[in-house]
Amino acid sequence: MTDVLERIRRLGLLDPTDPEVLQRRTLAPRLTELRGKVGGFLDNRKQNANILLERIAARLTAEYGLAEAVHRAKFIYSRVADLAIIDELAERCDFVVAAIGD
Repeated sequence: MTDVLERIRRLGLLDPTDPEVLQRRTLAPRLTELRGKVGGFLDNRKQNANILLERIAARLTAEYGLAEAVHRAKFIYSRVADLAIIDELAERCDFVVAAIGD
């Protein structure tokens, strides 16, 4: 990571990351297994995103024992997902996979 930041600095590029926001973010704890878990799959409505997510969910179910797949789609690809969708996925799911397509 330091190497990347050094190259950015040498090129005269600006890093748009807000350091205060970055410090407040934390990673979710890593799941030890998927068996019995509920996965969320967020489609951005671009072509083929739903197909990709359906196939990922099917594979996780068949090979790793995923208990349920919750599929939701954003209203439009260029906007953030509606807060109701985000809240539902956060409440119901143990993890979420977001995908784009084309």
